[in-house]
Amino acid sequence: MGIGLVLSIPGLASAKCAPDALGTARTIVLDPKKHRAVSGKETGLGLRHKEVILTFDDGPIAGKTPRILKALKKECVKATFFYVGTMARAYPKLVRKVVNQGHTLAHHTHSHNRLPNYSSAKASRLIDKGISSLQKIAYSDASTTPRTPFFRYPYLARSKRTDRMLAKKGMIAFGAEIRQNS
Repeated sequence: MGIGLVLSIPGLASAKCAPDALGTARTIVLDPKKHRAVSGKETGLGLRHKEVILTFDDGPIAGKTPRILKALKKECVKATFFYVGTMARAYPKLVRKVVNQGHTLAHHTHSHNRLPNYSSAKASRLIDKGISSLQKIAYSDASTTPRTPFFRYPYLARSKRTDRMLAKKGMIAFGAEIRQNS
């Protein structure tokens, strides 16, 4: 099963967008059998010059998520949202709004847990509970098999043990590449 990510390139907005909107230019597909992790530095993803995978973590958040969605809509850009189960339960309408606007919903544990601090069994339950919460809210399906197998470790805290556990679940671990302009 492959899952697509949307990529943005300035100046390539669709006809439905304002002429100066950034836009989403294309989608790439990630197969969990081929991609176990994404750090942002891979050459094998096929990212082109000036393309990015735009992600947001730790939501939904009542005051921030609507502003983010408004900005993304204005620019005709799609993003991936790594959501926490407890926060999704607190703001289910925002979860559904993200999905209804065509963004990708991804996973970030049930309660933003630093997984290497837990036993494998407990860490697995925290991941599954987060997945189940999001699935139920977004798609009326409480399965622990996610529609989108994307996962970001809270605090980017991972270990070989948690990576193996995530791979057994068929999920792709997303890291982050943070660049500062000088």
